[in-house]
Amino acid sequence: MQYLIVLLTHWRRTMLSRQAAAVRQAVMAMNADQRKQTTDLTLAEIQAAARLPMPHLHGDNDNTPYRPWTPVAAVAARGIKIVVIDSPLNGDSASVFIGPDHRAAGEAAGKLLAGLVGPGDQISVFRLAQENTVTTSREDGAIAALKAANPEQVIYSEIYAGNTPDLQAERARLVFAKHPGVTGILASSTPGTLAMLQLLSSRTPPGAVKLVGFGFNLSEEAATALQNGVLHGWIAQLPLQTGRLGVEHALALLSGKTPPPVVHTEFRVITKDSLSDPAVQALLKL
Repeated sequence: MQYLIVLLTHWRRTMLSRQAAAVRQAVMAMNADQRKQTTDLTLAEIQAAARLPMPHLHGDNDNTPYRPWTPVAAVAARGIKIVVIDSPLNGDSASVFIGPDHRAAGEAAGKLLAGLVGPGDQISVFRLAQENTVTTSREDGAIAALKAANPEQVIYSEIYAGNTPDLQAERARLVFAKHPGVTGILASSTPGTLAMLQLLSSRTPPGAVKLVGFGFNLSEEAATALQNGVLHGWIAQLPLQTGRLGVEHALALLSGKTPPPVVHTEFRVITKDSLSDPAVQALLKL
């Protein structure tokens, strides 16, 4: 019998829960044989997957490097197919990767911010963590788009948000302590976006600093900030779509098909002007 693992690799519990919900819904829609092949894994195999070090989780030192994904390689070596959702693995153990094109999302964010600031304005890219390939892809894409729009744009990108709320709030303040002339912020992660949003909400006048950030679906906090002009762009991942597509491609593997090795899911650029769009409003309910 052929088995597979659908491996969720996003580091935030809320994002994982939404992806997992989509995976559960799709698995329950399978027939009995398909469901057994997808979920009936040995305890050792489940533990091998569960013990994976997540690529987004760093210690107190932001320079902590990624650890190898040895457990995944060991499972794949036994002939078990692996569908990876959200964040790509190092190496080639996965049969299929399902997730956003993070560089393209970064380019969209950079293009949006470029249209909100002037050529003489200073911009800060508020990074998440060193060696994080996902947010680095976003940051690289955003910086490329900003430079394409204005090659002379002043862009600072040396400050990392870190991995705890207190540190993220401290680093958000550090951006303005080091660069008081900044008038545009691109936050490449949800924690960085929320930390910066909290800081900017207390500044006057609201909206003087243009903020474009990342998240998933659309939270009430983000929607309110967009409406009030504190947040100017929200690049939303769609975890339910990602989870659903993960299981669909798992089914394709089980049926003997060969899906493409990389399947990019959608992301949505949300601004104040698009808040009334029914598709955007639907994201508030997820």
